[in-house]
Amino acid sequence: MKLIKYIKLSYHSIRLMMNPDGNIKSLIYLGDKITESKSSKTIVKKLFENPELASMHIEKEGLDSIRLDSISSYPIESLGYILYKFYKNQNLDVYPMGRFEDYTQSRYVSERTRKSHDILHVILGYGTDLIGEAKVNAYVLNQSRMPIPFLILIGIGLKYLLKHPLQFHELINEIEEGWKMGYKTDLFLTQDWETMMRLPLDEVRHQFINRVMVVSGNGYSSSKQVA
Repeated sequence: MKLIKYIKLSYHSIRLMMNPDGNIKSLIYLGDKITESKSSKTIVKKLFENPELASMHIEKEGLDSIRLDSISSYPIESLGYILYKFYKNQNLDVYPMGRFEDYTQSRYVSERTRKSHDILHVILGYGTDLIGEAKVNAYVLNQSRMPIPFLILIGIGLKYLLKHPLQFHELINEIEEGWKMGYKTDLFLTQDWETMMRLPLDEVRHQFINRVMVVSGNGYSSSKQVA
């Protein structure tokens, strides 16, 4: 049985690294398996020194799935409606949220990270191409230190080396930018996304990043520091 387990882990790890920005099945499988590993539990224990996160876990807050039919009716300037347009314009599906009898601390972090992923794309202004995925995962890795975003970054790096070897240094610069952004916001795991969904996106960005966002032509934006 252990051999089969290792074969499956290896198989999905290879698949994820070969297609880091589009292999949702392997991403979810590895996330579920790695979540309860000894190394993950050690990292999560450190995360739960944050009393707000510990309280959210006790109350099991924020584990409901994002409902597109609901957020589609929110005001057009709201985070919820712009997130809805993000899903539709990018032809994306909502990350499925698991259903478990016991939400351990590790499982809670995994599910909350899964739910936050696309919200972070919109709030931080990062696209869904390799660069955008690299920046989001670098940001998440900085704040959580969990292994899954690290694996995804390895996969993106390998894919970029094969497709754009002469521009690899540009990818590194973008990853560094996403990593640094992790120092500029509060912990994403403790954000009340559910309440924020009805707020104007600019207001959410200002509260979360403490920055003024400069909206670009595609509706997702870069930022500049408030003076």
